[in-house]
Amino acid sequence: MTVTTTEHGRHAEDGRTATRRSAASEDRREARRVRADRRARASRGESAPDARVPASPGEAERPPHRELVRRDLAERAHRIGLLRLVEEHGTPLVVLDPDRVTAQLLELRHHLPGVELRVAVDSLPHPALIRAVDAFGATFDVGSRHELDRLEGGGVALGGCVHTRSSLSTADLTGAYLRGIRTFVLDDPAPVGAFAGLPADARLLVRLAAPAVADIGDGASAAVGLEPAAARDVVARCRRAGRHVAGFTVHVGGRAADAGAWAEAIGRALALMRTLERESVIGFDTLALAGDIPLAEDASSAAPPAIVRAIRDSVAAAPSHCRVSLQPGRFVTAPAMTLVNRVVGTSATSDRRWVQPDGDLAAASGSPSEAVAAFVFAASELEYRSPADGDAERAIRRLRERAYQDVTLTGGASDGARPGGRALRLPPLSVGDLLVSPGVGSDARGAASDSARGRPARVHVLADRRRPART
Repeated sequence: MTVTTTEHGRHAEDGRTATRRSAASEDRREARRVRADRRARASRGESAPDARVPASPGEAERPPHRELVRRDLAERAHRIGLLRLVEEHGTPLVVLDPDRVTAQLLELRHHLPGVELRVAVDSLPHPALIRAVDAFGATFDVGSRHELDRLEGGGVALGGCVHTRSSLSTADLTGAYLRGIRTFVLDDPAPVGAFAGLPADARLLVRLAAPAVADIGDGASAAVGLEPAAARDVVARCRRAGRHVAGFTVHVGGRAADAGAWAEAIGRALALMRTLERESVIGFDTLALAGDIPLAEDASSAAPPAIVRAIRDSVAAAPSHCRVSLQPGRFVTAPAMTLVNRVVGTSATSDRRWVQPDGDLAAASGSPSEAVAAFVFAASELEYRSPADGDAERAIRRLRERAYQDVTLTGGASDGARPGGRALRLPPLSVGDLLVSPGVGSDARGAASDSARGRPARVHVLADRRRPART
């Protein structure tokens, strides 16, 4: 049978219509299943997992978080010429974008006007990122001599920085003060005497424990800081020693993805400040907040609205003379770092497939407080552009993902197929294929080191319109 162009187009459209109807029918069945599962869980008193299907048949489905990140990464990879950079520099390769650091800081400044911003030096693995933070006007949290060296090497004035390590010797305290540090954190009564020899303009911040942080069980942030009763005792000891306590700092730890945890921690700190001011006629002027604010699940670099709203509303209760600052963790730095690895080996067992990249990619994971750990994409996934039609996009995405395989990323090339690597679903991979990981943050440089060949991480810094790239 001869098919004319018009008939061919009609057949093609009929096929697309059938595909969309099939996808819609599958969505309705899945939505019914999820609603039934929710009802069953509710009857048992269990919480339902976050579903990505519509709550009702007429509601538009939001693509999965991974798909949204893939789209953003695909656009950015095309814009910066990522494959060209790999050809030029080889792998493993860390691509740094200082402008993304600036954009993240602007995002927070927009949502939290009046809140000063700080960035931890240990989350900034390259001088270009330190320069970007300093140029923006944010300050730094430091925890070691090495970090002080890095800031001084970048021409950063240290007077506005906070030294967050409380277990410092008298020599370290004196050295940090002489280099310009004026604000120190204290979370133990024992070191109070070590501050005795510092001049009167040295300021102390007492670290409070976030409420119920010990219940998190993530092992990363438990037991950080003092309970209010112990904090009161430290303030009293400092006053007897003639030391000035400027205020309090609190790190929400493993609960940073919980808006309620921020509100509770800020509220408790402000309540303690008001009580001590009333009882002891002390004037506190500083509240320093910290926590790994996660990236929003509906975009690759936005702040979750509930969290920034909780912080903004809670700090509104602070007295007008109190300076509030925030150290948001990987939220600022992670979007600025992209890691590219090449597959150097594959193997398979009866129950899994192993993929070995040319760097310790298994270590490049997200913070425990992140809703989703750092993603890994095959470079081939970035070549696909999603159609505008939602039903067609969903149907095609599901067809593509049917070919994906369960794989486990092993450690560096010297580690072999070690157990405990990251389990992922990726397209079929062969030796020589590229893996791209956005948002790996401070993990990127270590993950990019090629330990088998003794080579340090390759780093490429993207230039902006105002300055040339420096590596």
